[in-house]
Amino acid sequence: MKTRPGGLTAICVIVLVLAGLGILGGLLGAVGQLASQQMQSAFSGMNQPGMDNDLAEMQMEMNKQMMGVQKKWMPITLSFLAASVLVSVGLLLGAIFSLQAKPVGRTILSWSLVLAILVDGGELIPTIMAQMETVDVMKASMGKMMQSQGGNAPPGSAEMMSGFMSIGAYVGIAFVVIWAVLLIGFYLFSLVYLGKPHVAAYFADEDEGLFRAEIVGP
Repeated sequence: MKTRPGGLTAICVIVLVLAGLGILGGLLGAVGQLASQQMQSAFSGMNQPGMDNDLAEMQMEMNKQMMGVQKKWMPITLSFLAASVLVSVGLLLGAIFSLQAKPVGRTILSWSLVLAILVDGGELIPTIMAQMETVDVMKASMGKMMQSQGGNAPPGSAEMMSGFMSIGAYVGIAFVVIWAVLLIGFYLFSLVYLGKPHVAAYFADEDEGLFRAEIVGP
């Protein structure tokens, strides 16, 4: 009776968690993308009570430009979300079958890991570009709003607002990049581990109906 490598068990458990999060995040992300367009369209023409007409027009223009940025990147964003869900399903199945010592599980898991690296890495570029475009729109619009207030706005308030937006954008981008790097690093490590001789031997020529696995050390 062969024993399951402990490293394989750890990888499969982590993959199961990440795959579940990937499926949930992809579906919620797609719903959020579609819903946000509808909400922005509904509220784009509404003015806040007591707001100056010029400020109201500037806000409407800002909302319109932000909707344009989101609409521009939506096909790419939805495509990556769909790809992420499909890859997560592959990771889920691969991890489950691998825990059951099915040779097909190692194959599915390996290919799903490769696809996950490509999807997560490729998704970084449009995500960063879309966020930067949105921040540029907000910075330009806020600057115009501050200038329209004339003497009512504190000196340097426009520059300060622009600086805060830039810092917030860069912090958000940093978190996205760090998370993607951690995921890709884990996927690469898992691929290397699945290719090790003792892991390959564990899956080789197993009778799926009679095999029984036990957890041991790495």
